[in-house]
Amino acid sequence: MRKLNPALEFRDFIQVLKDEDDLIEITEEIDPNLEVGAIMRKAYESHLPAPLF
Repeated sequence: MRKLNPALEFRDFIQVLKDEDDLIEITEEIDPNLEVGAIMRKAYESHLPAPLF
């Protein structure tokens, strides 16, 4: 059984999310202690695309 590189599998997963418009890239600086959790919760509760920081 051939084992694939997990990093490549992750890249493929991210590409699938992008292709299906199910990923939003957060490019501006945020506070990791306060804003990351709030953004994740809002995305989950509102069925928004997955945030990628």
